[in-house]
Amino acid sequence: MKKLKVYLFVTSLLPLWVLIILYDTVFIIENCVNLLKYDSLSCKNFFSGNYIEVVTVIIILLAFILSAINVNKFLNEKKSNNYNSAKILSVKKANKLAPEFLMSYILPLVAFDFSNLKGVLLFVVFICILGVICIKYENIYTSIFFEFKGYSIYLCDLQKTLAGNKVIYRDCIVLSKDDLYKKIRDNIIYYDFANDVYISY
Repeated sequence: MKKLKVYLFVTSLLPLWVLIILYDTVFIIENCVNLLKYDSLSCKNFFSGNYIEVVTVIIILLAFILSAINVNKFLNEKKSNNYNSAKILSVKKANKLAPEFLMSYILPLVAFDFSNLKGVLLFVVFICILGVICIKYENIYTSIFFEFKGYSIYLCDLQKTLAGNKVIYRDCIVLSKDDLYKKIRDNIIYYDFANDVYISY
């Protein structure tokens, strides 16, 4: 489960990775244009002037692809092997969670200077600290990756039957591709992802 949470954290930073790749790509193109103007463009010249940016882009792409594959694998496995159910008593769209995560944690990271080794190292340290905090407090369900996969975030009151007794759970976070407003008083199939965080199928 810890590995999965790391993968989810990596995918949750998708907008940041896109911005960094764009920034580094523009930087590489500008360097190549300057080399063509004042020198011959060779593999040696290319990597000597852009090695930080090239390595950064490669690492980001590999990390994100690996994370996306494992998150998709997890979602498909739980969808085919999941039989927990609960009745939806009330539904409210949690529209602010993903934008708040984006504005609070992702956009400030753009201020780092990715064109020098010092800036990259500071960024890595900050990302590691942020990752530990997000994973510890399970603040990874706001992943933008879920949005791209068609999931929406809802706040729901759920009724479960445990040992023959009906128990109501208030303000649960439910990620679902379905419109849960249409499923009030109906049962949903879910996976209990974390404390009061569920993925509905």
